[in-house]
Amino acid sequence: MIRTIILALTILPLTVFAQQFPNIQTENLNGKKVMLPSDLPEKSTVLGIAFSQKAQEDMATWIEPVYKQFIDKSGLGAMIYDVNSRMLVAFTGAKRAASRKAEKMIKKATENDFYPYVLLHKGSFRDFKDAIDIKDKDEFYILILDPNGKVIFKTTGRYTENKFDKISLIIEE
Repeated sequence: MIRTIILALTILPLTVFAQQFPNIQTENLNGKKVMLPSDLPEKSTVLGIAFSQKAQEDMATWIEPVYKQFIDKSGLGAMIYDVNSRMLVAFTGAKRAASRKAEKMIKKATENDFYPYVLLHKGSFRDFKDAIDIKDKDEFYILILDPNGKVIFKTTGRYTENKFDKISLIIEE
C-alpha cells in the first residue's frame, strides 16, 4: 500500500502535465518504416532514446534487461508485461550525414532477433526538446508512453535496478 502511494506521488507530476510524444518517422534495423508512436500496438511503450555516442553507451546497459523482461517470449517477464519496447537512435544535426555508417555499426553490434526493436530516426533535436522537454543530447532517456503516446514517466542514464523497478511498477498499474 505504501509502495503504491509512493509510486503515485512519483508519477503524479508527469501524469498531470503529460507531454505528447512527437510523431516521427523511424526505420527499424530490418528496414521497415515505423511511425512513432502511432504504428505501435495500442498499449504502453517503454522507449529508450539516444542522441549521441555517449547516450548509446548508456543505452547498451538497458538492452539486455529490457529484452529479458519485456520482449523475450520464452521468459516469464514477457508473459507478465503486455508492453511495447523499442530503442531509438536519433541522428540529429550534423550527425545525420554519418547515419549510414553508424547504422552499419549498430547492425553489426546487434543480434538479429533484436532488429525489429531498434529504431533509427533522422531529424531535428528541437522536435524532442520542445515536445517532451529533453534537454541534453548526451543523456540516454527512458520513457514510458501510454497507449495514446503521452509520456507518463521519464528517467535518464545508465541502467540500475531501482530505475527498472520503477518502470516495472508503472507498467503493472
